[in-house]
Amino acid sequence: MDDLAELLPTKLDLKKQLFIHAARNNINGITDLMLTQGFNQQDILQLNQQKQSVLTPICSVNCEKVFRFLIHSMPNDIIKDRLMIPEASKSYPLKRAIQNNHYNGVLKLIFKDDKFGLLQHKDFEGKTPLKICWDFNKGKCALLVLQNVKRWEDRLKMIEYSGGGDTTSLQ
Repeated sequence: MDDLAELLPTKLDLKKQLFIHAARNNINGITDLMLTQGFNQQDILQLNQQKQSVLTPICSVNCEKVFRFLIHSMPNDIIKDRLMIPEASKSYPLKRAIQNNHYNGVLKLIFKDDKFGLLQHKDFEGKTPLKICWDFNKGKCALLVLQNVKRWEDRLKMIEYSGGGDTTSLQ
């Protein structure tokens, strides 16, 4: 009975339930909230008090299935905005995914064909995703970014801009 009394406030807080389902990669839980509680696109990607959206746990824990579901059910411009919006902690979902080296999960979906226009996008500190990769020594994430840039000239420019090294030997 005591456990139920402690658990009940969390079960009744639908926003917390949404974040829990997102962090557990639980598509069924999210669709259940959409169907039974009337959650819409705005509700799902709404920011909480810490200025976090469900993309924060998704990118932190690499919840590829839920992120794929959101890509197919939400407008790309809203997802892009939520991937880059600074949280109270001064981090943001895309940066968390890079820091946690999720190159074979959510980052692959984010950078594929640059559908969100983030390959050369600068964050609030003026850093591109490639620069963040260099800063945190995430070589596989950097390679993923560069693989999604179509022209090699653009790749070289990105490397030069982000301080990734001397490109004269690459020419």
